[in-house]
Amino acid sequence: MPDNLLEAKSLTKNFGGLAAVSEVSFHIAQGEAIGLIGPNGAGKTTMFNLLTGVHQPSSGSIRFRGEDLVGLTPYEITRKGLVRSYQTTRVLQGLSVLENVLTGFHCRTGCGLFSAIFRTPSFRREETASQARAREILDLMELSPWVDEEASEIPQAAQRRLAIATALATRPELLLLDEPAVGMNPQETNEMMDLIKKIQKQGTTILLIEHDMKVIMDICQRIMVLNYGEKIAEGSPAEIQNNQAVIEAYLGSDDYA
Repeated sequence: MPDNLLEAKSLTKNFGGLAAVSEVSFHIAQGEAIGLIGPNGAGKTTMFNLLTGVHQPSSGSIRFRGEDLVGLTPYEITRKGLVRSYQTTRVLQGLSVLENVLTGFHCRTGCGLFSAIFRTPSFRREETASQARAREILDLMELSPWVDEEASEIPQAAQRRLAIATALATRPELLLLDEPAVGMNPQETNEMMDLIKKIQKQGTTILLIEHDMKVIMDICQRIMVLNYGEKIAEGSPAEIQNNQAVIEAYLGSDDYA
């Protein structure tokens, strides 16, 4: 069985008197694709914010490759290899598609300000390598036709793929995807599913929030279900589909289509 890449134990986050996440424990093994589902307000986004350092837990622990993440900044966590995309599309206005992806390499660059200003040989080598890798990522995400286009001018579905491409440039070991298929038509959704599978096949572990159950059931090996901040179920897609508590809390609602 693969080694656990991430382990969360008794993770809790209180906002005033409200427990947005309460005593949630889970693990993610290297190479898995894990789904995180639940009704609106169940605590899914709070969980992502805890894992990526946006919020600090009220109690509990988060370990990534055996290292404690609690207390680290989002930037420090990104450098360790845990990276997220956001539900809302985020591209850098005024920059090309290629330039957007190149910004993702910033946390991995070894050259300092002096090297960048004076364009030393080491800086030029790193720049050339980053350009080559960025083009590989754009090809993977089927964005090569827009490589020199301004990012804000390409289609919305392509912008969502660009946000993931920029996240991939940070070289994540664990990629957190927040509703990557939201607002997409069926064809775009199928294309996104195929791309996520390619990313996983290349060795990146995936944690996925998604309301489209077709996406979750097709991509994920395991699914975790939150409701009112508590984990009410965890198991394979087949087990989750047949779990009465999940059906009552989520799958039986209009969210399940």
